[in-house]
Amino acid sequence: MKIDTKPRLFYLAVFAVITCLLQAVFQTHSINIYHPSGFELPLIIISDKILSTEFRREICTILMLVTISLVFGESSIQKLGYLVLSFVSWDMMHAVVSKRHLNMLIVPISLYLTPKEVSFRL
Repeated sequence: MKIDTKPRLFYLAVFAVITCLLQAVFQTHSINIYHPSGFELPLIIISDKILSTEFRREICTILMLVTISLVFGESSIQKLGYLVLSFVSWDMMHAVVSKRHLNMLIVPISLYLTPKEVSFRL
């Protein structure tokens, strides 16, 4: 018995967007704690504990997207397709949220997770 794909695509996109919003809450909170007046160079040094927590948050996000793709997909190619769709949905929403809350179109991980002091020479 085949299940209609359209509802699956919709639910997958909704799950990805919700995952993004959940992650954005923690990301915005972390950035506001460590950079309350915006990003300035040199960036602050964060503790290894916080760095570890942030990396675990990123890994959990990826695992949530992979898991929902494995649940929805029937074949290997469908699972891969659902993973790509969920990641694209998540990534597009991440850009919207980053722009809205942080006035940044892209939030490079290095801008707020730098374990060592960063300085640039031009």
